[in-house]
Amino acid sequence: MKMLLVDTSGKEIAIAVYDGKRCISLEYIKAEQNYNKVLIPLIDGIMSRSGLKYTDIGLFAATLGPGSFTGIRVGMAAMKGFAQPLGAQFDGRTVLEIMANSVNKTVKKVWAVMDAGRGEFYTACYNAKKNGLTETTPPVLVTQEYMLKNAGKGSVIVSLRTDGCGQRLMDAGCSAYLEELEHVDMDVFAGLIAGNEKKDGRKRLFYLGPVYVRPSEAEAALKKNRCR
Repeated sequence: MKMLLVDTSGKEIAIAVYDGKRCISLEYIKAEQNYNKVLIPLIDGIMSRSGLKYTDIGLFAATLGPGSFTGIRVGMAAMKGFAQPLGAQFDGRTVLEIMANSVNKTVKKVWAVMDAGRGEFYTACYNAKKNGLTETTPPVLVTQEYMLKNAGKGSVIVSLRTDGCGQRLMDAGCSAYLEELEHVDMDVFAGLIAGNEKKDGRKRLFYLGPVYVRPSEAEAALKKNRCR
């Protein structure tokens, strides 16, 4: 099955077309926060260069977060917007899950970490087993102190080189091993979703939502007003 995947969670947009796990076309573009203006033209471009029509795509997928609030909304809305009228499947994974599955599986514990701003981190923890990674801590918002206390020797921290949060933890004295990624690996993303489209891909179109972890400023303001 041919799949169109996007990642709009961070400082660059990734767009890829796959036939199963085989990559047909892949591009990384600096986002510059203009997701809503540039995403559809970029998708049109890669589809044209791939020689495919949208009706050729059986599954549309987007990263669910955490990361840029606007980017996540735009990416998911675009992929769901394509999937629904075409009768195609929809799927998604968190950026943290994709990152965790990008490292050497011989380690026992993997901490995927992203910069959340304000001196905080988005993280999720996974135990490595023979049949893959098992999530032990779902995506959460944590402090540097939390990471230094819990990510110790024998574990791996995986982060994106562009946000520098992994290196900041090392500089602060973290005893885990650091592995930095240049990009959110779309090959890994495709591998995680390939073969799952026959399960409940149409249902996922309606129940999969964004994983923001931190509430938006609007939600925080609403909650504050309700508590007055």
